[in-house]
Amino acid sequence: FTFHIHNFEQIDATKNERLELPPFSCFGHEWMLVLYPGGNGIANDGKMSVFLHNESDRDAGLEISVNFALTIRDVFGGAVDQSSSSLKGTFRTDTEFTDSWGVDDYFEREAILKPTSNILHNGTLTLDLSMQQLATKWKYPIHTPRNPFSKNMIQLYLDEDTADVAFEVRGQLFPAHRAILKLCAPTLSSLCQTCNYDKEPVSIPHVEPKIFRQLLFYVYGGKISMSDFESHARDFMEAADKYDVVNLKIEAEIEYVAQINITVDSVVETLLYADAKNLALLKEAAMEFIFKNAKEVLASEAFKSLSPETSILSELLSLVAMKNNDENNNSTRLRRGDDDDDMEYKSMSVNDLRWELSKREMDIDGSREMLVARLEKKSVDEETNNNGRKRKTTE
Repeated sequence: FTFHIHNFEQIDATKNERLELPPFSCFGHEWMLVLYPGGNGIANDGKMSVFLHNESDRDAGLEISVNFALTIRDVFGGAVDQSSSSLKGTFRTDTEFTDSWGVDDYFEREAILKPTSNILHNGTLTLDLSMQQLATKWKYPIHTPRNPFSKNMIQLYLDEDTADVAFEVRGQLFPAHRAILKLCAPTLSSLCQTCNYDKEPVSIPHVEPKIFRQLLFYVYGGKISMSDFESHARDFMEAADKYDVVNLKIEAEIEYVAQINITVDSVVETLLYADAKNLALLKEAAMEFIFKNAKEVLASEAFKSLSPETSILSELLSLVAMKNNDENNNSTRLRRGDDDDDMEYKSMSVNDLRWELSKREMDIDGSREMLVARLEKKSVDEETNNNGRKRKTTE
């Protein structure tokens, strides 16, 4: 910023008389350069004082730190003796009572007026101000608008005017949009390939209307309330599993595991249900219960009725072996955030497996064995690609 102060010699040089230069904007703040041609109240006689003022509303809460430098220019455009005419400093608004920063003894007024100094050009004093922002932060919470896409998406939920497909659930119609279903509920989308909104709604069997309504609401970006999860977690799991709404299935599973009371009498039924629906977290909870209550469970009629050929028995034996190995070696499961090269996926919890898959933007649905297989394949593929790059580098 360049400031031209015309007729400088004629400006009142009485001590403490201030000269306010035109205000300016920089880094989202309002600023003003203030001169005291005859010095401020504490300046030495004959010295000019100068201060940089921040004119922004401090109640707005915006803080800023800037490095600034003020230089006097001579008639040739050069800087006048940097040791005496260049003011440098750091302006900060994050301390108490800091509306201005500057110096009392900036420059001798007589030196500016002296013809041989070549500072005044036709009586005009020229000042250059440079500023560099260091940091800006808000002291108070500031409203930042959010991307409206999610809100706009939900507004399309059950919108008859724009819908191009419809579902019929026990006599109730639910309008929807092919494009949204294709992206968020692929199985529902596949049912609509020959559907016409006005003439041929898609029939949805074996699901209660209130459950389907909430599932469709979730597909459009809505959230299921905790009370609905508490009342219908299993219904949401089954509907979401059937129609491939993966995240809803897993959210419902998490809530179901949190509220279910597994007992010796119910554990086998829970285990078989979880295995059939690929509910890895629920299955893990049932397996853990069996491990901790092995004596009682093994003696139960339900466990004795399990077929010897079922894979669940071998999975239980594997769990026991893994637990014993962990205890003997005093080892712990690798947690998310550990070195990927050392991951032992088979010993990780279902929750950690899903974390690892999420980090890699991979499918998190399926049995424990499916989750492990995906991560192991990904690791092999990454190692193969890395080795390929290394070979190309050495060739």
